[in-house]
Amino acid sequence: MASGRTDGQHLRDLARLRRVHDRIDREYGQPLDVEALARGEPETASP
Repeated sequence: MASGRTDGQHLRDLARLRRVHDRIDREYGQPLDVEALARGEPETASP
């Protein structure tokens, strides 16, 4: 594990990565807005 990182922070990072991955899967077929994903913006409305 990276120095200075706590287990709690590591778990939060993993949870965030999972949410982003799930969002990419849900919005498959839509243009990928990497900047919005990085900012954690809310999901786009489904058509």
